[in-house]
Amino acid sequence: MGIRYNYEIVKTLFEVRGYELISTEYKGCKVKLEFICKKHIEDDIQLVNLDKFINRNQGCNKCGYERVAEFQTKHTIKEAKEKFNKRGYDLLSTTYKTNKEYLFYNCRKHPSDKPKKITMDNFLKGKGCASCGGERIDYSKRNYSKGSENAMWKGGITPLHNYLRDKISQWKIDSFKKYNYKCDITSKTKNKIVHHHYNFSGILKETMDTLNLPIYDVINLYTNKELENITQKCIELHYKYGLGVCLCESEHILFHSMYGKHDNTEQQYNEFKIIRLKIAQT
Repeated sequence: MGIRYNYEIVKTLFEVRGYELISTEYKGCKVKLEFICKKHIEDDIQLVNLDKFINRNQGCNKCGYERVAEFQTKHTIKEAKEKFNKRGYDLLSTTYKTNKEYLFYNCRKHPSDKPKKITMDNFLKGKGCASCGGERIDYSKRNYSKGSENAMWKGGITPLHNYLRDKISQWKIDSFKKYNYKCDITSKTKNKIVHHHYNFSGILKETMDTLNLPIYDVINLYTNKELENITQKCIELHYKYGLGVCLCESEHILFHSMYGKHDNTEQQYNEFKIIRLKIAQT
């Protein structure tokens, strides 16, 4: 199931993003369209096809450069030190430029004369002090070996993301209530789901990064206390990023077929809703 675009829908999409469509015809998703960015009105007319505009979020070049610059300035050495400190490390490096650059640090639990090094990219994936990692693996094996005597044995082979989806039921209920249990686009009341503006996978990753925990395939590799902390933080982040949108299953499938299943945004949903409502009117 796909969407048949026409010129009016395409024009509206550009307007939503702050652009003025100059082209007077829409000939297909691979044909380049001329537009002007209202924020950078002094710039020349720019070109982009609808496929890249929607699926890759391409648009005004200068807006793109500004987003990259803003992202880089947010990742300061001060923030890096705070992240290292939360994991029991002392960051020795005094500058931070990119996620691929090596940063030097000491582990307070396993001090050494020779500083350790790691890129922020790997650090954010949960990597760090090898000695700390070895201790966690040893503990996990001991915990796993307890078998049915382990308090976490019931459902122990459940993947973490499935386990957490069962823990956010109140957030789902609150989201349904917000939309009076009706699809935000079709107003249907059957086959409803809750659509995340900010992907569940992103919330899961942020949860584990914040708690400095790896993502294991099964939940019985976590202690009871770790599971409690994971659940609490996951629920907290769900409310931090706001309630979800009530959608019927077919609209939800269609949204992700257009925008993919990663790095989704509220802006994408707003565009999608405009498209669907315009189609319903034609």
